[in-house]
Amino acid sequence: MFFQGGGWRDLNYAEDVELLAKAGFDYYLPVIIKAQIRKMALKNLAEYDLRRYARDLISSSRRILRYEIGLIRGNGYTLSEYLQEPAFKRRPYLKPAALLVYGIARLKGVYRYDRRLNNHDLVIYKVLQRIRDPVKELGADESYVATIIPYDTALRIGLSWAAERLRSAGLRPYLCERTRGMALVGMRSPSAIEVINESVYLKLVRCKPLEEVGEGRLGPS
Repeated sequence: MFFQGGGWRDLNYAEDVELLAKAGFDYYLPVIIKAQIRKMALKNLAEYDLRRYARDLISSSRRILRYEIGLIRGNGYTLSEYLQEPAFKRRPYLKPAALLVYGIARLKGVYRYDRRLNNHDLVIYKVLQRIRDPVKELGADESYVATIIPYDTALRIGLSWAAERLRSAGLRPYLCERTRGMALVGMRSPSAIEVINESVYLKLVRCKPLEEVGEGRLGPS
């Protein structure tokens, strides 16, 4: 990626998402370049950080509150989008507390740069707009050429449009079952699955070419 400009917000979480949504970039090359050091999802890493630095219940509660506020502000969530977070699906009794947290975040200011898409989805939309073929650009090994898009995000952006953008960069779109949830995965070769599973927390369990499954919705006009 190449940034066009912008600066970091003082957020406890999702500051990178906010920056990318705001500043943008000139191009994106879908290449796997490193493996995670810790086999944790980003959400779990945040929870690990909370446990590590919290000294007592009050300190822990304050850090959790700052984290949740940062999550809302950095991702530019509406209330309905925030309530779609996995924590509220697993523990719906937390939703009343979510209303209070969201109210605080709104008072502090929620950074959102698109009326239709939250910042997380907007970044992926921009990625697909600016995606290039890394085999042509860099001579990249096909086993390391891949990009993963959460399935819900692909639906909100437009599944058919997202698939066409992947194809424009020489990637074949696959619908993949993960250890939790589904994803639209663009790969140059199925051999990328093994590399992906070495570098991400949510493993790809089963993948089928999207054209065999059906592409559903049209993309944005």
